Amino acid sequence: MNEVIENGVPIPKRESKYAVLEKLEVGQSAVIDVPRSSSLSKTIAILQRRTGRRFKRQRVADQGVRVWRIEPAQAPPEPAPEA
Repeated sequence: MNEVIENGVPIPKRESKYAVLEKLEVGQSAVIDVPRSSSLSKTIAILQRRTGRRFKRQRVADQGVRVWRIEPAQAPPEPAPEA
């Protein structure tokens, strides 16, 4: 078997099958065709933890799962100090 050693061959970038989630702006949504939403749910949880972005998802009959990018939850205001 002839094996060739090469230099300078770039490693191809691997795009996530859910890359569209990273492109969504607040108020936008996308339908993602997935047989089971467990891997999508895991991807959303990771994105939310890493980026602070928030998403809402809902299964759409015969289409897949619709995912919305939503506003991050606002922290409740801190109570005023007592005088």
